[in-house]
Amino acid sequence: MTVEPFPITFSPAQLAVDLLAKIANDPTSPYQALALNALEAWRNSLATPEQIALVATSDELEIDDAGACVSEGNDGFFIQTWTWVECDMSEEPTCSECGEAMFITEEGIAHHRGDGSPNTIDHDADADHVAISEGKPT
Repeated sequence: MTVEPFPITFSPAQLAVDLLAKIANDPTSPYQALALNALEAWRNSLATPEQIALVATSDELEIDDAGACVSEGNDGFFIQTWTWVECDMSEEPTCSECGEAMFITEEGIAHHRGDGSPNTIDHDADADHVAISEGKPT
């Protein structure tokens, strides 16, 4: 008997399913029975096409065609979905003291941003006060 892996859209999970199938197909492996049980449990947790169709989709909520996991309850089920979370990383961080553009170095040192390249330091502003982030991305 050859155990076939089943499709999972999420790549790391697919790697795990493929590895379990390889172990399950190796009669010399001491973990063969455990791998067979794990694959069966995983396969039984996959959402059916009917369950997937019941999920209301929108720009914020998406579901994969293959490999979405489901946990069933008495009067419904939880189904694995992807939720889009908007994150505007384009806004430049500013100093809460003066409102000027700033950045934090890889070493964790905050500087006011000078004119020019992205990590140019405005030494005059830094001499006046320490740049303090308003909590925006750096």
